[in-house]
Amino acid sequence: MSKNCENIFCKNAIKKEDKESIEAIKQMKKELSKINKTLKSKKISTTEKQNLENKKSFLKVFTKESKKEKQKTKKLRIDVCKKTYCNVDCKNTIFEKGNTLSDGFINNLKKKKTNLTNSIIELHQNQRKNIFGNKTNVLKDNFYEKLSKKTITQLKKEGAISGCFRNV
Repeated sequence: MSKNCENIFCKNAIKKEDKESIEAIKQMKKELSKINKTLKSKKISTTEKQNLENKKSFLKVFTKESKKEKQKTKKLRIDVCKKTYCNVDCKNTIFEKGNTLSDGFINNLKKKKTNLTNSIIELHQNQRKNIFGNKTNVLKDNFYEKLSKKTITQLKKEGAISGCFRNV
C-alpha cells in the first residue's frame, strides 16, 4: 500500500466526509429546533405530537458529536480507504485475482469471530462469483474493470492508486 496515497487521498477523502457530516448535523439541529418550536407554540393533535417526538428522538441520536466515537471510527475509515483506494492488486479483498476468495480475505473475516462468519464467507463467495463469472481477474491497472473511465480518472487525479469497489 502506498503511503503517498494514504497521506493524500485518504486524508482528503476523510476530511471531505467530515465536512459533509458536520453540514448534515447542522441541518439536523435546525430541524430539531423547528420541531421544538412546533411542539411549544402550536396546538397539535396527539398523533402529530407523537410523530414529532419520535422524529426528535431520532434526530438527537445523530446530532450527538462524541469525540470518542469519532476517534474510534477514524482508524476504521482510514483502513477501509487504504484497502479500497491504496491497494495494488486489491490484496485481501473480494477483487483480488484468483479462482476463489483469497486466504487473506477469509482470514480477515474469521478474525471477527461472529456466529455468522461462515454465512458471511458464503455470501462473499456468491458475490465474487457474480462479479467474476468465469474470469480469474476483473482488475485493469488496479481498478475494477467496470468502473467508468470518468470515475477512474477522477480517483487517480485525487491520488488513488486502486479502485477495489464496484458502483452499485
